[in-house]
Amino acid sequence: RTFQLPPASRDHFDDDAGSIFEDAHNRLAEAGITSGCGTREFCGDEVVTRAMMAAFVTRVHSRGLPTPWSPAPEPPPVEEEDPVAPEEPEPEPEVDAGPAPESDGGVPTPSADAGTTGPDASRDPAGSVEGGCSAAGRPVGSLVAAFFLLAMLRRRHG
Repeated sequence: RTFQLPPASRDHFDDDAGSIFEDAHNRLAEAGITSGCGTREFCGDEVVTRAMMAAFVTRVHSRGLPTPWSPAPEPPPVEEEDPVAPEEPEPEPEVDAGPAPESDGGVPTPSADAGTTGPDASRDPAGSVEGGCSAAGRPVGSLVAAFFLLAMLRRRHG
């Protein structure tokens, strides 16, 4: 069965009679995934472009139909029963008590090693770096990227 769709209530296309895919065409039409290429025509001999295929896939996903590439559901978050005690605050940087070389008269300055420890400044607090990850830090596949692109194009061009 096509995407586990129920049987179609009627024959949607006249030009696919006798095709081994006639039932699949009708199931897809009834689910709103395809409308064929004209009034009651499926045009099964026509070339399917990437844009057409992307439209079919987008319609499948927008209806929540299961596919072989459907993502697995996220597991529920696990709550910790015993939260970790907060760490002790970092000590203040030491201040040099004497005047700094070439200063205007004794303004204290931080010592040379103060502030050099801690997380790498090029990383965010979660430790992820820019590029190729979703907001949750998981890699974004090309299929997901294609869906977003198609959705934007469909909104722009109707």
